[in-house]
Amino acid sequence: MVSRISRVISELFLRALGDLGLERREAVERAVELLDKAVSEGEPRQIVLRAPTGYGKSLASAALGRAVYDVYRDGGWERLGGVSKVVHALPMASIVEDLYKRALAALVGVRPERAREYPLRDLERRLERKYGERWAGYQAWSIDADFRDPLFIHSALVYTTFDSLALNLYKVTPLTSRTAPYEAARAAIMRSIVILDEAHLLAEPGSEEREKDVKELTALRAVVTSLADLGVPAVIMTATVPSSLVKLVAPHARVVTALAEGCKYRPAEGEEVAHDYKPRGTVNARLASEEKVNYASLAEGYKGLRLFVFNTVRRAVSAYLRLRERFGGKNVALLHGRLSLGDRAAAVERLEELQRRGGIVVATQVVEAGVDLDAELLVTDIAPLPSLIQRAGRAARKKAEEAEVYIVSDGNALEGAMRVYGKAEVETTLRLLRERAGPDGALDVDWRDPCPEGGRSYAGLLERYGSAVYSGEALDESLLVALTALNSLAIMHRKDAERYLERFCGFVRDAAAVPVIVSRKCLEGAASSERQEEGGVRQCLVMLSLDYLLRRRDGEPLYRIVLEWEGGRARVAVRGGARSDVCEPAGGGDVYICSVELRLDPERPERSCRQVLRLESKVAATVGGEKERVAVLGLLAREGAYVERQGFRADYE
Repeated sequence: MVSRISRVISELFLRALGDLGLERREAVERAVELLDKAVSEGEPRQIVLRAPTGYGKSLASAALGRAVYDVYRDGGWERLGGVSKVVHALPMASIVEDLYKRALAALVGVRPERAREYPLRDLERRLERKYGERWAGYQAWSIDADFRDPLFIHSALVYTTFDSLALNLYKVTPLTSRTAPYEAARAAIMRSIVILDEAHLLAEPGSEEREKDVKELTALRAVVTSLADLGVPAVIMTATVPSSLVKLVAPHARVVTALAEGCKYRPAEGEEVAHDYKPRGTVNARLASEEKVNYASLAEGYKGLRLFVFNTVRRAVSAYLRLRERFGGKNVALLHGRLSLGDRAAAVERLEELQRRGGIVVATQVVEAGVDLDAELLVTDIAPLPSLIQRAGRAARKKAEEAEVYIVSDGNALEGAMRVYGKAEVETTLRLLRERAGPDGALDVDWRDPCPEGGRSYAGLLERYGSAVYSGEALDESLLVALTALNSLAIMHRKDAERYLERFCGFVRDAAAVPVIVSRKCLEGAASSERQEEGGVRQCLVMLSLDYLLRRRDGEPLYRIVLEWEGGRARVAVRGGARSDVCEPAGGGDVYICSVELRLDPERPERSCRQVLRLESKVAATVGGEKERVAVLGLLAREGAYVERQGFRADYE
């Protein structure tokens, strides 16, 4: 059996690349060959693929999924050694939607760069017509489409969030139903090739604001370890993973690194290199103080796309309002993580227009991955080096041959960076950059050179950064032990997983996510069907982290400022058979607004987390009818608390 399946996956992958018209990349092909060898010969099943931004690694999953699907469609499943699907996980739902859409475009014969021209459901229908069945799906709370596959059991190719993957792997599942078959989800994962993409977004060691909470990094290590224990082949992909992080997260992995010709890098044991990367564009960066950076004056000096990236929503909105006043609303777009789904989608659609005719984009860290921009000017707050490298990857990316980058490194920018990311991470980055800065702040760094031993390369700086930042102390041992136990002990089931979920307030993020509907108007005319139509409730939904709601502003917690309350109870929108004596109809159909006890307390975050995680069951017990199940649409925001296309007033007033 072993000898007969050798190289089957890599050969089918190459054939699928040709059928789909996707670009061949040497490092990607080598990573798939190593996966093939791992499946067929029982070698270590973790592969780390390090490739620069713009290399073209993410869409390879479409070809890999197509290869697996072709084999199963033709009845040759035994040739794959137990592999039946590809699960591609990303840290943020917005990136999932973008990649899912581009993958569907490739699978149906549309150029991936034109995917934005097509509605998502149209691409899904094209896939079904072309192949005669649904074999590619997704799982992400923010996507409104038809091919949803929350348990990964219906599709040969699934695009999902890292959070959903972790919930399914650790016996909870993203479904709220108590009867959700977590065993089926785990079985699907055990028969998969798992791709963990943009892993750098999960590798932040912690922050001052979070008291050095390292949950995301620990969850990444736990998932990689659990997949290895289950024998699941996995690929960890990113442009900004230093060797020290590889050793921390995937110590037994094989490593494939994409480099440019001329790099005289000596690979470590177990590492392979591919010299096929061709740098595009030139990035000239400098350190600057806030006093010397006039956003409007800088923006006036360029005709192409101008990108401003800030570490906090408050700084981003403040800059957006000033730039909009100077250049007009049609020429400036704002993108951050606390916009409603509708406003975020509208902002993303405007990016292409502003890119084409020249305009200004103001954003937070959400542009670090999955957003295809080609800026001539980039002004960014100081941030940890991996984030700066990703942000520089949005400049001079395609047609723009050269870009100027200003890294604002003092005042409010520095203070905010330390609060969001952590003092040690930001100080280490600043020290490394100052070593490469001239008298005028110009940085002697090649932001397009991925050679780890290059004297001027960003990769060389990244290696030094990683050695100073990442260590075994960067992990939360109690969370790591809990997740390891959930994976390895068959006697632990969903109830055990839910207890751990409440204890740690989630497995991945620093705080639980709270669904909030930004306006009552969203409920008007809401359809009674389960799927929300475009412009309905879903478009007015935003996920706010619990730690955000527990923050104080002028002595008052934000949940009192942002959310609507009645008699000390939170107002929540529900769908289903709500009791008419305790709820009021809203928007028509079976949508209601109810008052539910929700005890949030900034001094007791653990208790607040339990309240949020139990919101669905609490609402069902309080307002549910006898026959129909009640589903929570979201908590209601106080009227006027949210401003269209800007966000919550509490963030900038």
